[in-house]
Amino acid sequence: MDTVIFSGRISKTEMLHERKRWYDRLVATGRLEHFRVRDDWEGRKKIAKSFGFLFFGTGLALLALIVYAMLSRLGH
Repeated sequence: MDTVIFSGRISKTEMLHERKRWYDRLVATGRLEHFRVRDDWEGRKKIAKSFGFLFFGTGLALLALIVYAMLSRLGH
């Protein structure tokens, strides 16, 4: 799960792994320090992931119920 959607922040390790070209462009233009933020997001990342998986699971359960309702109506 990409937790950037919850915080707008990404670690340097994740950035190098997932967005290497963007990182390289920021380094080349000297703008990397402009975007650097130091905060306590790492502590809240687990909570955000938990909520993300909870919402994803709820969506899958609702999808399964919709499919079940549609299939049960076909049988009548």
